[in-house]
Amino acid sequence: MLLGRSRDSIVDVISHGLYSFAGLSKSQYYEVADLTVRNLAPSETLESFGLTEDKVQSQLALSDTIGEFYSRLEAESQKINQRFRDILKARIIPRVWILIVGDSNQELNMTVSSLTQGRERQIDIDSILSFLDEEEQDRAYMRDWKKWRGDAAFLFRRFDVRVFEFPANAALAAVRIFGDDAAKKPLKLKSMGRATGLEAISKLPFVRALEGDNNLKRPTTRQTESETADEYRRIQNIAAKGDKRLNKAIALALGDILSADSGYSVSSELKLEDGRLKPDIVVTRPGSDQTCLELTWRTTGTAIDGEIAKRQNTLSVGHIQKYLLDKIMQYVNEFGL
Repeated sequence: MLLGRSRDSIVDVISHGLYSFAGLSKSQYYEVADLTVRNLAPSETLESFGLTEDKVQSQLALSDTIGEFYSRLEAESQKINQRFRDILKARIIPRVWILIVGDSNQELNMTVSSLTQGRERQIDIDSILSFLDEEEQDRAYMRDWKKWRGDAAFLFRRFDVRVFEFPANAALAAVRIFGDDAAKKPLKLKSMGRATGLEAISKLPFVRALEGDNNLKRPTTRQTESETADEYRRIQNIAAKGDKRLNKAIALALGDILSADSGYSVSSELKLEDGRLKPDIVVTRPGSDQTCLELTWRTTGTAIDGEIAKRQNTLSVGHIQKYLLDKIMQYVNEFGL
């Protein structure tokens, strides 16, 4: 064995052990910045601030360090937000919350969990963008979203899009207490105690969120009782042909629950101010915010012998994703974005 001098056996003979660290490669800046955002705010990404990789290429080219890149990203985000503020400064920008009404608690919870992040039920940006990139349907709203792909995450956050479960027992309570004769006609049980029904609705996560509570635990997955599920399917038949009666019953229930705070007002099937869009329900606090509740009445398709034939399951993640994208695109068009 040949033995070199002790110095040469420890360090490289050319560099003499000196190493110059040049920092991260620019090709990694965006990924590292995105990971930083995700770690600081798990429900956010760079895209939710309008900062897609394509949009920040010019900032990347001008940045010598990742610290400088961060600063340029922050400035670009402020510019994007100001552009939208200028477009929308004359109108209140509502929150848009999707309420999924269904006949199976297990299916509801699975679908909502698949589409949302965190306890606040904010839309899962990664999931919805992945669906947008993969879905090839030639529907008008899908073509529009393809055009808006670069701003999609930002728009979902700008409208504070959330998805909430609305179980069958609570929906039935609203209809039994506040529904008109036509809404209650299919039901076997057409009435119930007002206090009991309103209590069931008031405990729903979206109601608590309206009241300012965002520490919303996921509900326990307790299967819907068969009698409750069948009763819901009877009124869901009405919703399939037109859900205004059912939505109005829920609006009246919310108005009763939120009346303790005189700042709230609840309306149903009324156009937004200075616009054409007519949300299912609008909850407003004067001088504060406005939340549009869009209800979609879904079913697992289970039959009721002698009454309702077996149908397609419309409570699945795929069905709700399509509904959600269509609905939010209506708001994008409404506000002239």
